[in-house]
Amino acid sequence: LVAATPVKQAGYCASKGGVRLFTKAVALECATERNGIRVNSIHPGSIETPIWVKMQNGGDLPEGSNSVDQMMAETRSVAAAATPLGFSGLPEDVAAGVIYLCSDAARFVTGSELVIDGGVYAG
Repeated sequence: LVAATPVKQAGYCASKGGVRLFTKAVALECATERNGIRVNSIHPGSIETPIWVKMQNGGDLPEGSNSVDQMMAETRSVAAAATPLGFSGLPEDVAAGVIYLCSDAARFVTGSELVIDGGVYAG
């Protein structure tokens, strides 16, 4: 099936692919130099932030907290339905991944892509 209106995400896809490959290239360069620098990237899915509301409102936050809350609730419902785990992520979910990658627990992790998306990319 072909969508009636193309989504036009070529630029987004190219930049995301560039981040993935750049991460791996820099990770290998740093590893070869034995400089102790680990390089990884984080790829979040639907994370509850005000950008959701801005995207629905022409790039601006609507005036009045009731409007923001209502738009956020509607978007949360759509994101939850599209996520295999059944809910959208929170900024804290991404922060937990960052903390892991910065910790000694990840001392042998470099050149990886940490996908934090509730299973969207898996399916």
